[in-house]
Amino acid sequence: MLIDLIGLLGLPVILVSRHYLGSINHTLLSVEALKTRRIPIRGILFNGEQNRETESIIEEISQVPILGRVSETKMVNKEFVATEALKFKLL
Repeated sequence: MLIDLIGLLGLPVILVSRHYLGSINHTLLSVEALKTRRIPIRGILFNGEQNRETESIIEEISQVPILGRVSETKMVNKEFVATEALKFKLL
């Protein structure tokens, strides 16, 4: 499983969450699985439209920092990455 590979690599994780029915549960279960395996979580990055209520629930229960949001796209290319990176002052 991917979580086994992540554990073997020993690298911190940025968990990406998208809003849909069941996303709170799925995100919190993922956080719990990572914490149980002592895999460090750098933070949660939301993908797509904002849902403040869902995001605040995830932040409060998980106690994991929220890193921000990236736009939803059908095509990941150099221009998209550059635009999104500017939001985080990475370029």
